[in-house]
Amino acid sequence: CCRSSALMSLLPDSSKLSIDGRSSTTTTSVWPSRSVSMSLKKPVPALAQAKPKLVVVGGGPGGATIAKYVARDSHGAVEATLVEPLRQFITCFHSNLYLGGFRGWESMLHSYDELASKYGVKLVHQAAQAIDRDKKSVRLADGTQLAYDRLVVAPGSDLKFESVPG
Repeated sequence: CCRSSALMSLLPDSSKLSIDGRSSTTTTSVWPSRSVSMSLKKPVPALAQAKPKLVVVGGGPGGATIAKYVARDSHGAVEATLVEPLRQFITCFHSNLYLGGFRGWESMLHSYDELASKYGVKLVHQAAQAIDRDKKSVRLADGTQLAYDRLVVAPGSDLKFESVPG
């Protein structure tokens, strides 16, 4: 329900409507002496139209999950791009198991490669430098502009240990 409506909001209006606006009419008999006419429009995807572009800045649990599910659930109808400078994610969710000696360090590392190979997410291993909301673009560390239709900013959290005395 919610995921489907969120995906539909990413699709351009023309992909949800008939291209030529034609409708077929069917007549059915309700009473022996009366009939009702209905107009039926079948949705047809727009031809030669670019895919809507979702750019996700930040490859932590939130950003990577959003990119994965939009790419997967849209079945290729939405171009999902993940902007993350690191090539691996180090999870903190199981860090206590590592510190306690129950898990190895390698189990804490996760590659982004499966997002690309299995789900079709485009990976950009650079830092985002600026967001231009008016132009709907993200400037990357090398100066490249990355256009978007929808943007998710998921930079994660960062601890400031010095902010708490003691």
